[in-house]
Amino acid sequence: MVSALAVLALLPSAALANVFLPSLADFGNAKVSIYAGNSQQQTSLQTISESVNVATTSSIQFTPDPKIGPNANEYFVRVESLALKDAASPQFPALAFLAKFTMAGMTGEFSDAVKAQIAGQATASYRRYGCCCF
Repeated sequence: MVSALAVLALLPSAALANVFLPSLADFGNAKVSIYAGNSQQQTSLQTISESVNVATTSSIQFTPDPKIGPNANEYFVRVESLALKDAASPQFPALAFLAKFTMAGMTGEFSDAVKAQIAGQATASYRRYGCCCF
C-alpha cells in the first residue's frame, strides 16, 4: 500500500557518500525523482525535490502519487546534479541511481515506452555515477 508519506532517508548516508565520485559537496544541489526504465533510458515518474543539497540533507519527506504506475518492483530514485556535469559526457548532468524498490497500492499503469525500457534492462550496461541495481 502506498504510504501517505514516504521518507527518503538516504542523504547523506555513508553508503550514498560512497556512490558519489567526486564528493557530495561537489555534487551539490540535485533534483531527486522517482524513475522507471533501465541504465540507458529512464522515464521520470514523479519529482521528489526540485533542488536539495545532498551534502547537508539527511532525509526527504514526500507523498508518492499512486497514479505514476502499477504495483511493481521497477521504481528507483535518480539523483541529478544541478551543477556538476558528467565527467565522461559533460553535456549531461552527473547522475546517481539508488536501488530499485517496490511500490504497492498503486493505481496507474506504465506507458508502452516505459514498459519497453524496463524490458531492455537485461541488456543495458551500467553508465555514469551511481550504483543502480537494474
